[in-house]
Amino acid sequence: MVSAQWFGQSVGVYSARVGSKMAFLHHFILLCEFLTKQMYIFFFQEMFQRRIVQAGSGVLSPVNGSRCRIKVTCDQKESDDVFTEIKVNEVSEITLGSWTCDAEGVIHQCVRNMVEDEVCEVTLESENKPRKRIEVMLLSYSKGKEVWEMSARERFDAASSLKCRGVELYKRGDIVSGFRHFTQAAKCLISMGPRNDICEQLQDKWQVLSAQVHLNMAACQTQTGYHEGVVENCSKALTFNGDSVKGYYRRAQSRFQMGELEKAKNDLVQAKQLEPGNTAVDRLLQSVESRLSARNSKMVEAMSKMFS
Repeated sequence: MVSAQWFGQSVGVYSARVGSKMAFLHHFILLCEFLTKQMYIFFFQEMFQRRIVQAGSGVLSPVNGSRCRIKVTCDQKESDDVFTEIKVNEVSEITLGSWTCDAEGVIHQCVRNMVEDEVCEVTLESENKPRKRIEVMLLSYSKGKEVWEMSARERFDAASSLKCRGVELYKRGDIVSGFRHFTQAAKCLISMGPRNDICEQLQDKWQVLSAQVHLNMAACQTQTGYHEGVVENCSKALTFNGDSVKGYYRRAQSRFQMGELEKAKNDLVQAKQLEPGNTAVDRLLQSVESRLSARNSKMVEAMSKMFS
């Protein structure tokens, strides 16, 4: 499986070698496709079907950051406890790409593929909830900036805002929507280019925020049991902040679950050196060493039977 870390490194190496903005954008698009695929495979729990009821009059669709006027229509009984910010049977204004619950995230994804005056019927499907059929109309929108149109400061601010919203959603237990916001934040940060291309005022903040975003993505993946993703994102975070106890600890947790006991122990030893007395690190290290001891004992016993 091609890793996000490989793509991130290729962006910097290729751009530095060729010095071409087009080359950088090409690699950035590949990375975005990887992150989007990763998100859909492991975090798309809310499924939906979309059918065009009324064709629109426009040509272009809104992008993330656009201010959209929409109208969501459905039976009031069906709308109970579904949306938090979108008003049902009334005109609502939304900032595309920033939502507060998974059902609203589905509406945002639908609107991203619509043109003005278009009406779509959307059927929400979830394992734990009955199917809900609603209509969404895109009345108008003011176009937001594409990532490549933003300045470095605007991309950084967008990433910071997405990260904060993602943390709010994660704390509320909406892991899916939180992860999607962290993924969008990562795209903004990666698009800022190789480290030596970022202005000096943003350099340190960019590294701190990049580490935080990847650690938050790892936290979401820990909740869903996608341990390979946790290892990848923690490793990426540690390239930005090599003294991150959270990075070593979360990576050790997943490596422990994957049976990579020696690697988990190495991570925990590193975390213990950085933060002596961390009880969570001590407990996990004890579990890892206990598992290693038991495994080694079994190996000795098996070898003795082979040569007895």
